[in-house]
Amino acid sequence: MSGEEDVDEESLASGRGWFVPVVVSEPRTDVDKAGKPSVIFDCIYNASLKSRTLRDVSFKTFLIELALQRVEVQHNLSLSRQIGTPNIASKGKLAPRTALVPLALFPISHALRANAAANQKKLIEEVNVAVEATRAPSSRIAEPAKPKGILKNGTENPTQVPTQATPKFEWTKDDRCIQIRLQMPGLARDDISSATLDVEPRRIILDVPAKYHLDVDLSMSDAQIVATFGATSSEGSALMLKRQRDFDVDNAAAEWRVQEGVVLITV
Repeated sequence: MSGEEDVDEESLASGRGWFVPVVVSEPRTDVDKAGKPSVIFDCIYNASLKSRTLRDVSFKTFLIELALQRVEVQHNLSLSRQIGTPNIASKGKLAPRTALVPLALFPISHALRANAAANQKKLIEEVNVAVEATRAPSSRIAEPAKPKGILKNGTENPTQVPTQATPKFEWTKDDRCIQIRLQMPGLARDDISSATLDVEPRRIILDVPAKYHLDVDLSMSDAQIVATFGATSSEGSALMLKRQRDFDVDNAAAEWRVQEGVVLITV
């Protein structure tokens, strides 16, 4: 609608591009005008869009198509584009519904982002204070005595499996491909032979044993993506990547830049 094929983070931040969030309900059953069983999905947009749909037919068509696509993706369906528009406000009774709006979708200057950062800092300070308060003022906590065993020095503790980190990622797009850049410090050449990379139309899974694991599933809802990547700066990148085309599985390629600690995935 804004003259661009897709929207990236830079375009969104500068105001040159945008996308329309839509909440899609779970299916519910009702009957049509002839009394036959029907399946209903509620697609909910922000109320501010209504005035434009009344004066811009193309924009209304865009919202209808967007709703159909989101239902198809979310519920693995294929819907007809033969559309009827009955003169009713809704089919059946609309139930109240709560939507989780990811913080990454708000502009950086938005008050909610500033409040979230302040609350996070406050929470960290409260946790630090609570930890300090639990310590004895001038006493030293004695470490529990280690049980004696028959193991030799250096083998008292069993081998622990290292925790795999989630690499931070960013992506760019040109006319030919989407390139995903993974930041993976400490990457070694020996890691390449043991690593596995699986590229699907809407998913990328990378596993480097004992070091890194990444599972980007773009078929998940926005709320699930936030829950998965909310602890990293990759949250916003994943949300914007979700709104791009499917990955080109047949021509996918990976470039391992060991010295830079970077993996480039081209899809």
